[in-house]
Amino acid sequence: MIFIDSSAFYLIINKSERLHKIAKKTFNKIILDNDILVTSDYIIDETLTLVSRKWGKYYAIEFWDSIKNSDILKVMKLSERQFYKTIDLFRKYKDHNFSFTDYSCFIIMNDLKINKVFTFDKHFLNFGIDCYPKNFKK
Repeated sequence: MIFIDSSAFYLIINKSERLHKIAKKTFNKIILDNDILVTSDYIIDETLTLVSRKWGKYYAIEFWDSIKNSDILKVMKLSERQFYKTIDLFRKYKDHNFSFTDYSCFIIMNDLKINKVFTFDKHFLNFGIDCYPKNFKK
């Protein structure tokens, strides 16, 4: 299983971004390798909000409709226990510039024993998580 972050979703769908081709190539390799992608409701929220702000709600809805019934993507809902564990991390690492959503991803990944993430967010590297694509530069 590989966790997918909003930065990867955004770069897969935004053809005008410099890293789009790398994101698309990485996504296609994950599919060819028959890996299951896992994400969270918070990541979907973050992605829908970003797409809606950049291009409008029509495109955000189109994005959701394209992934909601996917066989290779599982969307995990943050449980109450995970929510409070996320708050604990948020408090513990108050000197770091990670978002609440980032911490919630770390909790979900830990619970599911996922150690790989498809992302272009360097925060994941700080937690020692194996990031794909390798050696991305933002």
